[in-house]
Amino acid sequence: MTFVFLPQLTFVLASTLTVPEPEPEPEPDNPSSPTSVVLDKLVAPTPLEPPSPSPSPSSSLSPSKNKKPVFTPGLQIWTRGQGRINRDLGADRHSQDIAEILLQTRLQARVAWEPLTAMVQFQDSRVWGFETSPGSNEANTDLHQGYLEIGGSSGAKYSGWIRLGRQEIRYGNQRLLGAPGWSLTAQSFDALRMHGEYGKFSVDLLGAIVKPMGIVTQEIPDPTDPDQSITEDARSTGTQLVGGTATGRFHEAVSVELTMLGQRESGQEGFIHFDRRIGNLGARVFGKPAKGLRYDVELNYQWGKNNRRDHSAWAAAATVAYVHGNKGWKPGAHVTYAIASGDDGCTFTESDITNCKSREFFNFYPTNHMHYGLVDLLGWRNMRDLELGAELAFNTVLKIKADYHFLQLHESEGRWSNTGGHTIGNAIQDNKNNNLGHELDLALVIKPWKPLTIKPGYGVFMADDAAKKMANADDNADALKAHHFVYLWIVAAF
Repeated sequence: MTFVFLPQLTFVLASTLTVPEPEPEPEPDNPSSPTSVVLDKLVAPTPLEPPSPSPSPSSSLSPSKNKKPVFTPGLQIWTRGQGRINRDLGADRHSQDIAEILLQTRLQARVAWEPLTAMVQFQDSRVWGFETSPGSNEANTDLHQGYLEIGGSSGAKYSGWIRLGRQEIRYGNQRLLGAPGWSLTAQSFDALRMHGEYGKFSVDLLGAIVKPMGIVTQEIPDPTDPDQSITEDARSTGTQLVGGTATGRFHEAVSVELTMLGQRESGQEGFIHFDRRIGNLGARVFGKPAKGLRYDVELNYQWGKNNRRDHSAWAAAATVAYVHGNKGWKPGAHVTYAIASGDDGCTFTESDITNCKSREFFNFYPTNHMHYGLVDLLGWRNMRDLELGAELAFNTVLKIKADYHFLQLHESEGRWSNTGGHTIGNAIQDNKNNNLGHELDLALVIKPWKPLTIKPGYGVFMADDAAKKMANADDNADALKAHHFVYLWIVAAF
């Protein structure tokens, strides 16, 4: 099938260079996936970029007399007040509670003149009061997206596009590669993407530069004076990300997606000899076998080198969900289980570093917030998460969701990291406890007007033995208190 499909895609894209064509279909990002309905934790704002009109099934590669450029502006503003109580589980008495107000503003312009599309999106991200004075400017506005895209279609079977520039990328259910709308700064990639579709099959390829080449430095002891240090430098080749997906939508009940990702990174500031080369192969099966019933199963395996250590890791996730299709109100429930490998407590020195394998799953660039709890205390690495959830929707005006998470370490002697990959608890070699704790979440989505969405939410994490021990809080009475997280998110998109 691949050898038949690629020439057809090449023909479509080449033809559009000289003959105007109907605008390409918007990138699918698995529109039939249950993720958008089942796994959405109601925390991602409405995408600002308007969808492209779908091509007519009767369209062909013939010239059109009435094609004109189409200009589409866009504006999105969201603000979120949030607070955390006892966020360090009693480990640090001076940084227990925090309250802040976040603000993100996006302004965009999109111009489509078939077969070419240009997109520019600027983003300002700030925490209220972070600038030194009301008159200062701390340069917190940046280009979030800016790309050129060329694409077209031939009838109802073939379509494709090539996109070059800074862009958001979502693969599958975004457990490995996503656009985290919850994040204040979000994320986008300087990348080249090629996408093609043939009937029920689609292929997407990408290549991105995450960090450029350059010189990195590291402080090392002075060999002539151990009490002093000197600066050593080395050339870094930067960080490159490559990957692709191949999807077959065979039936509403069965779709299959294969994903491959690879990252190469050498040299970091402060660690000039760092080296990482990791490959990831994933398979995902999802579908809707019956009305209101959805499932999603995913498995990933990784190999390569992680800072000179052999890397071998894996992760899996599965969801089953049901939503009853009443007209005025829709009750639903779901169960999800996610698991990922972690380091097993093997210790090593610089001289015997190769004796210990790297087993912690590398999470790449995911959207973790919508998967592992509102409090954001766990990412898809060295973890187990059993989730039970219920929801109730009243038309399009109100939706209520309640979730329970039982959070564990997969390897009790491995580290505990949050959604962003930052270490919450360092690895403890004699730790025999896997249970981190229990989390309860409640989230509402209120949509009183089409461009306005109001999203209040509350989550509480109740620490178990492993969390208390890793927070060094065994002898602190405050560790018995729960970690509370509350927010009010207001999103306006035009």
